[in-house]
Amino acid sequence: MDRETLAAIAGLDPAKFRSVVQAHGDKNIPNLYTSACGEAPILAAIAAAKSLGATRAWSSSYANSGDTSVGESARVVGYGSVVLTAEGMEKDISALTIPTPVAVSNTALTSSDKKALLAFARETIHDYY
Repeated sequence: MDRETLAAIAGLDPAKFRSVVQAHGDKNIPNLYTSACGEAPILAAIAAAKSLGATRAWSSSYANSGDTSVGESARVVGYGSVVLTAEGMEKDISALTIPTPVAVSNTALTSSDKKALLAFARETIHDYY
């Protein structure tokens, strides 16, 4: 189901994408709430990419929560990415490579760091609640 949804996005056809999402919803699969979270933003991305000259697309990555060491393979959430690009653009997937982790020092936070982080947390909580 996830791969069919990704293929529909890569088809750059909003009507096809919507029909795939609706067809999955009509299958009455227990606990299936959607085959694509963010249907409207996906449609907007397809429209924007096409208006900017996108003529081709491909699914560049896919995994699901069952692929993790603690995931349940019988109950998963899928994650996929699709690259939308113009004809003639090279397939540059360098941004998809996982960067080498930066060495983290064991240096403790300074008193100033702690105060700044606390102020930031308080401001964030105030802004959202």
